[in-house]
Amino acid sequence: MLTNNQFNPRQAYGLTDFDRDQRLVTNFTWTSPKLQRMSMLPRHVLSDWEFSGISVIQAGSPITVLDSNAGLVYGNFENRAQRTGSNPSTPGSLHSRVLNGYLDPNAFTIAPEAPSASGPGDTDFGNSGVGIVRGPGQHNIDMAIERIFPVTESSSFRFRAEFFNLTNTPQFANPNNSLDIVQGPSGPVNLNPSFGAITSTAANPRIIQFAMKFLF
Repeated sequence: MLTNNQFNPRQAYGLTDFDRDQRLVTNFTWTSPKLQRMSMLPRHVLSDWEFSGISVIQAGSPITVLDSNAGLVYGNFENRAQRTGSNPSTPGSLHSRVLNGYLDPNAFTIAPEAPSASGPGDTDFGNSGVGIVRGPGQHNIDMAIERIFPVTESSSFRFRAEFFNLTNTPQFANPNNSLDIVQGPSGPVNLNPSFGAITSTAANPRIIQFAMKFLF
């Protein structure tokens, strides 16, 4: 477990990885009217379609920033990083943060030397907490269109079209949260250039599928 100092459990207190402090889920179902006053052709084409869907709007999940070199004197791996005191989140819109970095590497530095260290390489635990920043939020709409076409009194065709991520909105995954900070000749150096970068999405782009079923 990434608890840092096991003798200080309060330092491990924080948000769980699946925490969402804001989440809204809505759904709808609507059937088109029979349009009795229209002529036969548009009435048969436009009537009796059923539209249904579900939308999700939620905040991002918490991110715990790790440093593979923190706590090395104890033989631990990927303990939490050491903060400098500045904001770990970069400013700007989500678009700019995806392009230029979601997390600021300057908000972290090398962990301090352990009490019985023999040099700067014998690092103590980092002081950053659990879930100190949230990843990108998500907003998604799935939708289905369906209609039953009667053939006889006891048989019919059932047509259904499904649209996942209807608006084709990118749902970004959390950024790379692993630092690799060492003491360089002129100060702390992060050896992981991809830290803070978002390189993947958390869901598929728009997917459309059709189905036809014969009921008898």
